[in-house]
Amino acid sequence: MDLSELKNLLKGYKRPDVEFGSHSDIRIAERELEKEEVIRNLLNPENLIDFEEQPARREGERKFKLIFDKSNTSSLIIMAVLTPDHKIKVPTVINRMRKWHKIIKDCQKSLFGRL
Repeated sequence: MDLSELKNLLKGYKRPDVEFGSHSDIRIAERELEKEEVIRNLLNPENLIDFEEQPARREGERKFKLIFDKSNTSSLIIMAVLTPDHKIKVPTVINRMRKWHKIIKDCQKSLFGRL
């Protein structure tokens, strides 16, 4: 799956399809983020700049680490699980300073080759 396919997939969801758990509620509050911002990015993914598909825990689910461009200095990382019953579960949300994202990517490239 490429970035444009994932964006189109996310556009097929509606507001009631997005579910937050207690862990994500705590993290959103700790990181001074708004649920509305998370929902807006998921349902209108034009700021989605990168993603990584990860192993899902349950059969039929797809888990993604989604990276959204937030500003010139930060990005919003949303872990999202797409379920077979057409829901998006949000386990956690992270606000990352962009320079750290670049440092991590550079380290991964040097350790593991081109990503």
